[in-house]
Amino acid sequence: MPAAGVTVTANGTFKFKSTDLYGNESPAVDYVVTNIKTDDPAQLQAAKQALTNLIASAKTLSASGKYDDATTTALAAATQKAQTALDQTDASVDSLTGANRDLQTAINQLAAKLPADKKTSLLNQLQSVKAALGTDLGNQTDPSTGKTFTAALDDLVAQAQAGTQTADQLQASLAKVLDAVLAKLAEGIKAATPAEVGNAKDAATGKTWYADIADTLTSGQASADASDKLAHLQALQSLKTKVAAAVEAAKTAGKGDDTAGTSDKGGGQGTPAPAPGDTGKDKGDEGSQPSSGGNIPTKPATTTSTSTDDTTDRNGQHTSGKGALPKTAETTERPAFGFLGVIVVSLMGVLGLKRKQREE
Repeated sequence: MPAAGVTVTANGTFKFKSTDLYGNESPAVDYVVTNIKTDDPAQLQAAKQALTNLIASAKTLSASGKYDDATTTALAAATQKAQTALDQTDASVDSLTGANRDLQTAINQLAAKLPADKKTSLLNQLQSVKAALGTDLGNQTDPSTGKTFTAALDDLVAQAQAGTQTADQLQASLAKVLDAVLAKLAEGIKAATPAEVGNAKDAATGKTWYADIADTLTSGQASADASDKLAHLQALQSLKTKVAAAVEAAKTAGKGDDTAGTSDKGGGQGTPAPAPGDTGKDKGDEGSQPSSGGNIPTKPATTTSTSTDDTTDRNGQHTSGKGALPKTAETTERPAFGFLGVIVVSLMGVLGLKRKQREE
């Protein structure tokens, strides 16, 4: 008999004898083994098939990507242990049943990456973002991905419905999309705002419109929460409306200035350009200027002087100096020119008389 004993795997009668140190053998003894449980072949096969099916299900769940890393790792270990029990040549119904139980426990402990309540919340949030973007902003392209913002949000909806990512992973992806949307919207607002308006102050904040745009963009992108980013997006959209109103107000003010520059506000209408040949003429001096072509010298600039002396107007009415219009040098020049004209004519007459006398 071996020192380690004899292992019996089946019921039956077994004979044993022993030999002492001196070689003396003991009489043979019969041992009847009846406590070894034998499995029914049908039950054993059923246990094997059940464990085989459960192992296959466990592998499918592990590969689905819907469960977190910790519970997926525990399931992989339980699956390997069950496979080992199934591969034993002397597997029993009990051993197979135990392996099946352990594997089912690991399956039951799987933790979904995106629980049902979080999935519903996230899907609602994604829908709110799509509604806030609308078609104009949603159809613009994210330069970092080449996709439209609406397409990027649709991808996140599909991932949420599949449950292949955790809520934190989906929130991080949504935050990136919102950062790109904020940048695109801020860029569009600034591009549509002329410098004279953008550098003007917003009465509500005391900052320029450009500064309001930059501050909203910076704080929105700095936030780690997707809901807060959405709030900043809505704030930028409101700011876009206000800036557009400021631009329109500036245009209206500009049109008003142009109209004021051309209107007759006090009889100050512009004087039409003189017709050719009329340069230098004065209505009161018609016929006194040469009619020949060429440039006509203009009168020297006159200076204006005021007087408080009493005067008489053209109709002979007496007016006081206070109400009289300021006199100009032109009013004193005309009599002087007339006097000089008389002298010139007199001299010409004298010269003509002397010439006549000489001829006679």
